[in-house]
Amino acid sequence: MLPAMQGYRQRSVKIPLMSPIPAKILKSGTIAIPAILSLPLAAYLQHTNAGLLITDEKYRFIWVNQVFMDHFDTPDIASAVINKSFQAGITFLQPFMADPPFFAQKMKELRRRKKPFFGWELRFQNGSTREISYMPVYDKGVF
Repeated sequence: MLPAMQGYRQRSVKIPLMSPIPAKILKSGTIAIPAILSLPLAAYLQHTNAGLLITDEKYRFIWVNQVFMDHFDTPDIASAVINKSFQAGITFLQPFMADPPFFAQKMKELRRRKKPFFGWELRFQNGSTREISYMPVYDKGVF
């Protein structure tokens, strides 16, 4: 394997020309995809630098990563939201927000619409701002 190809696995896949995935075309005509894309989703979720709060199909908060927990200066953030209803999680998080009613309204709107939303600048009581993205996941058309 060429030194430039280290960290890539050889796969025969079709990637659109405008794809953001950095791919290399091998002499055989196959495309080498970065090995990072072969990782299980759980590994990515645990090691991303983005704070993540994940809900199930009933909108119960089921998982947060360490980055998310580090945004709050309270040790009980995970136990306060994990396995709680959507409303209970929102109620717990509201006091940390600069505009609690707006936060609750926006979260309910995201849940109702079930559409991706990117770039929401959420202001916190401590003066910090975080960019929030909402990405609903569907499996064979089921939310």
